[in-house]
Amino acid sequence: MGADRERPSMRVRASMDLEPQPSEPATPTDAELIRAVAQARDHEAFTKLYLRHEHSINTLARHLLGQEDTAAEAVQDAMLCLWRFAGRFQHEKNPRGWLLRLVANECIRVQRSLRKQFRRTQTLSGELPEKAGATSAAGREEDRAGLQRCLQKLPQRERQVVALYYLGELTQREVSAALGISQQGVSVALRGALSTLRQELT
Repeated sequence: MGADRERPSMRVRASMDLEPQPSEPATPTDAELIRAVAQARDHEAFTKLYLRHEHSINTLARHLLGQEDTAAEAVQDAMLCLWRFAGRFQHEKNPRGWLLRLVANECIRVQRSLRKQFRRTQTLSGELPEKAGATSAAGREEDRAGLQRCLQKLPQRERQVVALYYLGELTQREVSAALGISQQGVSVALRGALSTLRQELT
């Protein structure tokens, strides 16, 4: 009898089950994070956005510029540009593409600066890319280095298209919007780049 008093009735248990449970906060979208940076200068939102896309933007910069240190500086400058001009963000449907475009544009600026330095100093070496073929860890590293050198031999536009399409994982339409060229131009650049890379790597 005493045990029955301590046991909650079915009605009480049902009402307990119906009580709202605290829900997990929704994960903010890229667009929401960018707006938080633009409107509230939200450092936490800025950090979350960077960490979410850290791999993609750093990989893109490395393949566009070739050198780790130069790529890291370009990414840093691109993120500074994001912090300053987040209010200009308009591409609600493709914030990731907008972010990659910021990085690509900064890499283009760096490339132009490097070319100016070259014309002033005339110190660019004419080293040709080496062939790679070993399958060991050292060989795979040599493969990556060889591919990187081959990418650097591509014309700037083809290199940008390859980096955005294969490494940034953008669609041809998104690459077109990012670089301001037609989709046909993207397709032509991809075909030309792949043909050149095949010749260099065989």
